[in-house]
Amino acid sequence: MKKKSFLHKFSVVCCYLLITTTIVVLPFFAHNTFANNIDFFSSEELQEYFNSGGNIKLLNNITLNTNIKVIADLTIDLNGHTLDLSDKTLSPYEASLTIDDYSETQSGIITSTAPFAIIVGDSTHSGGLIINSGTIDCKGSYCVTNYGDLTINGGSINGDDFVV
Repeated sequence: MKKKSFLHKFSVVCCYLLITTTIVVLPFFAHNTFANNIDFFSSEELQEYFNSGGNIKLLNNITLNTNIKVIADLTIDLNGHTLDLSDKTLSPYEASLTIDDYSETQSGIITSTAPFAIIVGDSTHSGGLIINSGTIDCKGSYCVTNYGDLTINGGSINGDDFVV
């Protein structure tokens, strides 16, 4: 009888721990619904995840130091900050890049001095660019060169020469 009593108590304790753990842990994972929704602090960290796809939210201004090919569907929330491409090119290639700015001020901006700031696809590969909000400001020759699908739902594109 003592053995049965021990097993009974043990199973009650295990059930209690399982229920308590579930109540504590599940809300944590429910809050973090996007595995790739990562807040970035530097250009190097941003580049590591550009090809993973998902959602990226900027926490501060970032300057890229290399050309970027986006090869998995990606959404960037500028979050009121600047993504400075400098003289580099951002290319959605066989993937879709969505640009948003969910900040209260909607002051997020992508700047570029490159001759070709954003190149969507190429002559043999598709790509997509969706601009929902934010600003793209270019000082080079072509702001957005489109060989794929371009959708502008909001935001603005400013350039010295050819905008699209």
